[in-house]
Amino acid sequence: MADTNSIEVRRGGRIYYLVYFFVGLFIFSFAFMIPSQRKESVDFFFGKWDYRKIPFFVAFAFVPFLCLYTYFDRRVKLRVDSEGIWSSKKGKVGWDEMWGFSSDFKKGPRYGDIYQLHARLKDTETRLDMEVVFRFQNMDKKFSEIRSVVEYYAGKYKIEDLGNEELF
Repeated sequence: MADTNSIEVRRGGRIYYLVYFFVGLFIFSFAFMIPSQRKESVDFFFGKWDYRKIPFFVAFAFVPFLCLYTYFDRRVKLRVDSEGIWSSKKGKVGWDEMWGFSSDFKKGPRYGDIYQLHARLKDTETRLDMEVVFRFQNMDKKFSEIRSVVEYYAGKYKIEDLGNEELF
């Protein structure tokens, strides 16, 4: 990144997915540890093939794979730079398209705080009173860092700051 006033946000809190992977691996291997269940477990996994085993094998292959994939995922989720605000879900919104922005924050029920950045777009012939909401949580950067970069470009491109509120 050549611009010093830009920020890239990736998924944070990824250590939990590694813990989930090892917990799943422990649960999976637990059937082989108990001597009284070892024979039935070996017969189930390596015995005669049956179509009723498919959901079990899919679940035990999919969940650890998903945990490891999420843990090693280093893709950018949100980028704020001189071109505008880009999100992997919402796409790019340029600074020349916005007339105002606001943000809000609320306590998440289980997975951490939820932050939203509202970009209010200028009216055109095809759109009236439209806003794009960038929603994110579990980030590797603090929300104050992201907001300060957005405030910098808002001042540079004369975009109105509509405030920051805390929702409960």
